[in-house]
Amino acid sequence: MREISRVREILSTLSSGDLTLHLMDGDVAVRPRTGNLVRLPLKVIGGRGPDAASQASPGAFNVFVDAGPRLTEALRDPPRRVKALATSTGLLKLRFKGLIVDVERPLELPQPQRRGPRLRGLSELVAEALVVHPMNQLPSLEKLQELCAGALKSGPSIAQIQKVLARLEGEGLLKVDRARGRRFTRYFDVRRGELLRRWSQEYLPGVTRSVALYVTARDPDAVLSLLAKADLPGQWVVAGPAAAQLWKPTLTRTPPVEILVNDDAWEPSIALGEPVDDDAANLTVRRLAGGRAPLWYAHHRTHAGVPIISPARAFVETASRAGPRLDELAEALLESIT
Repeated sequence: MREISRVREILSTLSSGDLTLHLMDGDVAVRPRTGNLVRLPLKVIGGRGPDAASQASPGAFNVFVDAGPRLTEALRDPPRRVKALATSTGLLKLRFKGLIVDVERPLELPQPQRRGPRLRGLSELVAEALVVHPMNQLPSLEKLQELCAGALKSGPSIAQIQKVLARLEGEGLLKVDRARGRRFTRYFDVRRGELLRRWSQEYLPGVTRSVALYVTARDPDAVLSLLAKADLPGQWVVAGPAAAQLWKPTLTRTPPVEILVNDDAWEPSIALGEPVDDDAANLTVRRLAGGRAPLWYAHHRTHAGVPIISPARAFVETASRAGPRLDELAEALLESIT
């Protein structure tokens, strides 16, 4: 199980000559250089945002395998009565009788071996389709190719889809049944949460040309209302953290609005406001450079009267950015998806 491998890596990296940590029959064994061995039941916590701190159990050794910076900050002053916690960001806190440890150091955890294409470009459409279209068993490759293309005229080839599926199988993110032979391969049980986290780690936004605008609107929600009434031509979507907030309202205020547009929507969208410096803008318009296919349009949906990137892509775009409370927003959206 990939999570257990991650736990072993964290415990091993946080161990030292004075204190060793390792798994022992489902427990975490804490062995100080001088003193008695202590065993606590392992609790693995996958949350990235600060809310995950509340999942820590007082009597367990809590290992946060995918901690973000805001969660790490929250755990520096851990919940009361929590005896032990460790994070993938290098935080270790122990509160046993006669043993108090406060350690924080950067960890360079080995990345899982990847055999197959990165989840970028057309390959990311495979990951997006597997999340957008949850199913107990994946359809035929021909049908899956159609699902991956979504609203676009074309998407990844069957050969490329097979390479992505083989990679996901190798990393334990889906299961495969070949009992009837390779011609009758069945793919099923996609681990959607882990797949989204992997995609967000590899996500590389397309190069865009952008314009910062000020439009007459009192707040981001009013900007969205203006866009809903604008009847822009071409292909365009609300993207980034603003999209995540639309799918899973979490923050008290919607993040600044940005939209992705194709060539047809570029000039009409710019005409909605006046170009300004980034600090004064309440709408950012982005266009892909080089005439590339708008992958963000493949699985878009309409929400609150505007086209918007899929919840899966909204999580990936939000999780891959830095900003106030974006970890919290991304984590809340992930929980609603999975």
